[in-house]
Amino acid sequence: MTTPGTQQQDPSQQASIGNGIKLDVMAVDFHAFNERLVKVEANLERNNEMTALLLELFSAAKTGFKVLGWVGEVVKWAGMIAGGAVAMYAAWKSFGGK
Repeated sequence: MTTPGTQQQDPSQQASIGNGIKLDVMAVDFHAFNERLVKVEANLERNNEMTALLLELFSAAKTGFKVLGWVGEVVKWAGMIAGGAVAMYAAWKSFGGK
């Protein structure tokens, strides 16, 4: 009696291992399996390439944000100096400068 999804194999496709234990030899289409494996490997390689590109992009973005942080520090100091200069100019004009 076979269970659903299994096939009855003829006795010539059975192998005998040790003490007379019978083991059904599975008929596998290695060619189809190999083709499928090659496709999976190709997809995996493409995935690895895309992952490497994303890592490179994130690394560049991280460096860009560091540079923008440095520029922001310079702008902050320049703004404070400019604000101080404007305040001094306003005080000069208000209290006696012509």
